[in-house]
Amino acid sequence: ASDYETYKKAARELDQSVSWIEKWKDTDDGVGYSSLCIKSHGEELRSAKSLEHKLALLRQILVTGFAGIGTDEYLFSKSFLGTKKCITEFYELVADTIDELTAHLKTEDSKKNDSIEKHLYSEFLNDIMLTFGQPALCLSGGGMMALMHFGIVETMIEQGCLPKVICGTSGGSVVAAYLCTHTDEELPSIVKPEVVQPKWTPGNDSWWTCIRRFFRTGYMFDPTPWHDLLAEWLGDRDITFLEAFQRTNRVLVLTCSSNSSTGGEPLLLHYRSAPNVLIRSAVLCSSAMPYLLPPQPLLIKDPETGEISQYTGGGAFASDNSYFMDGSLQADTPQQGLGEMFHAHVFITSQVNPHIIPFFFWNKGEAGRPLNFWREWRGGFLLSSLEVFLKEDLRKNARLVSELELLPQHYSADWSRLFLQTFDGNITVTPPTLKLW
Repeated sequence: ASDYETYKKAARELDQSVSWIEKWKDTDDGVGYSSLCIKSHGEELRSAKSLEHKLALLRQILVTGFAGIGTDEYLFSKSFLGTKKCITEFYELVADTIDELTAHLKTEDSKKNDSIEKHLYSEFLNDIMLTFGQPALCLSGGGMMALMHFGIVETMIEQGCLPKVICGTSGGSVVAAYLCTHTDEELPSIVKPEVVQPKWTPGNDSWWTCIRRFFRTGYMFDPTPWHDLLAEWLGDRDITFLEAFQRTNRVLVLTCSSNSSTGGEPLLLHYRSAPNVLIRSAVLCSSAMPYLLPPQPLLIKDPETGEISQYTGGGAFASDNSYFMDGSLQADTPQQGLGEMFHAHVFITSQVNPHIIPFFFWNKGEAGRPLNFWREWRGGFLLSSLEVFLKEDLRKNARLVSELELLPQHYSADWSRLFLQTFDGNITVTPPTLKLW
């Protein structure tokens, strides 16, 4: 499918053509959630008359994991589109109730009344915001494979659900910076494949030139022309984090790793911590993978004179070295930092790292990709258990290597963290992969 609407139509037709999927959707009872809880709360919400009663019910419903319907991918892995009809109808009822309350409080009759109702509703919305926070889109590293992020982004723009907070690391930092320096009006036309693919290039050097440079300097690429490439991507060569936020009202967060000999926590750059840092320099820092690009400096623009200077240490980015490198070495998807700084609790992760994708394994099916009705395990129990054993054993060995510090500390980096970080989110999207069963 070339767009989400075409996909939805085809997926709905597939569900309707398979009798056991439709039967599963129509059956209220199931594993992993409480249909009785959904029914009782739904009936009470329909019959509620007063604002106080409706808000009290919504407070019970709008919590993480209510009745088990918001946390288990299993409920979305039995069909090509959606889940059980009773759950879908319940979601629609809750959304309609909130819309109804919002519309009521905007009417003339409501405006004539005192502000008690509006105060109650405003307090309710604030409490729900504290419970759920806001969503954040995390774009992983992955080199040239980061181009695949644009497929996710284009669909989210079409559906009007692109989050305000966008975090990028390494290759994902280029995409994140691109999104956060262009307005809502500009984005639909500039995320098309025919627009971004010609620009997605590491430069004009041949592979032979890159190999010779590697043996001469220890790095394959020259970062100098990348500043011009990024200036073309961003539309403004010297745009800063604060200027990008003021222009688009989107929060750009880029992750860098310290090149300090003492290590340290990953550095999260955004309009609050680094308002005057040039985005192009931060993207280069976030993309400076050892052996590919040398560690890069951050460039700062004077807000009064516009003069560009190199960051030389101290302040918010204090370390014993003023150069930074690839954020994937420490935090490919820095969920804890995003939660602390921007109250982000829901993470949509586009993961394209080739060394990580094989570790994602949905042995009981995944959302939109159901198993055959006679199977409970993908490939059968024996093959599934073998795959789980091998992948968990690899993780165990990587953890052991890290604990015993068996890997050399090249570029002050703990290379075992390339495998031991948190790479997924509440929603994780990966590219199509080869499946042997």
